[in-house]
This record gives sequence, C-alpha cells and structure tokens, in this order.
Amino acid sequence: MSICCNKRLFGKRAPGTTLHAAAKRARNPLAPPVFGELKACFAAVFFIRKVFTTTAPSATMTDAASDLTRPRPQDRIDRAPESHPMRRITRNLLIICTATLLLTGCGAGESRVEQGNREGILHLGNGTEPPGLDPHTTTSVSASWILGALFEGLITLNPATLAIEPGVASQWKVSDDGITYTFHLNPKARWSNGDPVTAADFVWSWRRGLHPTMGNQNAYLLYPVLNAEAFATGKLKDFDEVGVKALDTHTLQVTLKA
Repeated sequence: MSICCNKRLFGKRAPGTTLHAAAKRARNPLAPPVFGELKACFAAVFFIRKVFTTTAPSATMTDAASDLTRPRPQDRIDRAPESHPMRRITRNLLIICTATLLLTGCGAGESRVEQGNREGILHLGNGTEPPGLDPHTTTSVSASWILGALFEGLITLNPATLAIEPGVASQWKVSDDGITYTFHLNPKARWSNGDPVTAADFVWSWRRGLHPTMGNQNAYLLYPVLNAEAFATGKLKDFDEVGVKALDTHTLQVTLKA
C-alpha cells in the first residue's frame, strides 16, 4: 500500500522522527516466520521424495493377461522399473537438487523492520484494507493504525507506561480551575513537506472535524470543549465562539465547558 500525507488533515505532525519506533512496535507481526517456512520446505521435500520413490506397478501385474498365454511364465524375470540402479541414482539426485533449491529459498534473510530502518520505509501488518485515511471521517480500526503512525497530537502516551508525554506541544499549562489549557507548540515541529506546524493548523482541523456537514462520527470526542457540541449540531454558527484559539503562531488555547 502506498500512502501519501495531506498537509491539512488533522492538525497533527507527521512523525518523521518516530519511524524507528513505529517499525519496532510492528516487529513481531512482521518478523519472517522462520520455523513455519522451514517446516513448509521440509514438507515439500518429503512430498517430492514420496512421489519419486513410489514403486511403479510390476510387470507381473500390468502384463497379467499376456502372462496367461505364455508357455513358460516362470522363465520371465519381473522387475519394477524403479528398482533399476540408474533409476535410483536419478531419483536421489532429483531429490537432493530440489531440497537444495527449496532450503536456499526458505532462508530468513533481512526482516521487514531491518529493511524499513535501512530504507526509511514503514512496513505495517495492518490486516484488512482501510476504507479511507481521513481522520475526520474514518472509524475503522485498520485505518486507525495507519493514522496513528502518520500523525502526532498535542500530547502522546509512553508506549510502556502510558504516561503523558509531549507530542507536537513541547509544554502546556493548566489554569487553577482546570478549565483552560494553554499548549506551547514545538517550534521545530514540521509537516511531512517541511512546513512548520502552527496553532492555526489545529484550529482549522478542529473546525473541520466539528462542522455539521462533515459527518464526523467521532466529533463527540471534542464535545468537552466549550460550545463544541453546539457548533457540531448546528445550533451555533460562529466557530469563533468555540473554545479553541490560536493566541500566536505556536500557542494554542483550549477552553473546556465549566
């Protein structure tokens, strides 16, 4: 699957520096199943050996009718075709050559993670094909895995401890009443095309995600934000009254409902 990032999708930063971590998390499902491959190879070898070593019908059986007309059947020597020494040698050589080719092709080689780290490509065992990659419309699990690798939010979670860690926001401050959150964006944060990530990008994205015509089934996740539900349901027309503001290029303020 080839995936292209759109600059204005969700107000998140494409995590160019997190490729190694994302690929490392996908190591287990993508690691070559060495044992399974070897097992399949050996099964193929045994199958081929069985085919080649199957004894052909003896002349006694195939020529039973003609034997009845022969005056001295006891003088005829019956020999299975495969019992001839040259046939056995040819059979064994074919088995050896086939086994060598199969075992050579079944080597583990370089893993997807190693290849991805070397070439800068993320290999992700995603299961089914995602219906889309628009974070404001898709609700499938298969899409969420890819979107999680493409975008980064204001904050993120430590994969081991689930502790809150900085994402696009390098730091933030919460008001004493717990209503207002002020996020200071990392000035080095960049989109995949090199453009800087700004607070206005987040405002644009949240407005798009809450717009009634968008049909975002996950819009309710933003309902704790002041006036977000009213805007999403069409009761409020002016998005400026929603509690998300860009105070400057790298400062985003979010106000929750009291």
